Amino acid sequence: MPPDPPARQVLDWAGAKARLDAIEAAIEGSAAPTSTALDAMLEARARDLARPVPGASTRPSIDLVAFHLGQDRLGIAAGLALAVVELTGLTPVPGLPPHYPGIVLHRGSVYPVLDLGLLFRRPRVAGAPRPAYGILVRQAGSALALAADAIAGIERVDAGDFAPATDAGIWQHLVDGVVQGGTLVLDVHRLLADPRLVVHDKQ
Repeated sequence: MPPDPPARQVLDWAGAKARLDAIEAAIEGSAAPTSTALDAMLEARARDLARPVPGASTRPSIDLVAFHLGQDRLGIAAGLALAVVELTGLTPVPGLPPHYPGIVLHRGSVYPVLDLGLLFRRPRVAGAPRPAYGILVRQAGSALALAADAIAGIERVDAGDFAPATDAGIWQHLVDGVVQGGTLVLDVHRLLADPRLVVHDKQ
C-alpha cells in the first residue's frame, strides 16, 4: 500500500501572534532596546503583513518606526526601514557638512548618518550625548541612516487616525501628518529629495 500522505500543516496563528507580541513587549519594556531586537521585530512585522489573517479587520493601517530626536517624537513608515543599527561604529568623514556626523557600515553597504536636527540648524544641547541609533532607509538609489536618540518601537495606526500637522515647527514641510500620541510622520521621499543632502566636492 502506498504510504499515507503527510498531514497538512496548519499555521498556528495564535502562536505566531504570541511570538510577535513577545518581541514587541521586550522592546517597549526596555529603556535601551538593541538593534538586533528591533531588526527581529521589523522582520516579524513584514512576515505578519505578508499573509492574510483570518477574521482580520480590513480597515487600512500602517506600521511606523517611532523614534525620538531631541524633544521631538518622529516616525517613518516601517516598510521603508531596512534595519536599525547602533551608532557605536560611527566613522567621521572629514569634509562632510555638520548634519552628516559620519557613516556606518551594514551588511557591506555604506550609509551616511543624517542628523535631522542639525540639518534644520537646531544645535544639540551642550553636553548631550550624540544619537545612539541609525534607522537605515534606501529609496530610489539614495541611502541614509536617520539618526535617533532613542527608538520608541513599532506603532500600528489606522490610516483614518492621521491628522494634518498644522504646527510641526521645523518639520512642517516634511510631515505627512500626526497620529495619536503626537508622533509626527515624516515623508521620507520628500526628505531624500532635499537638495541639502547632496554633498558637492570642494574645488
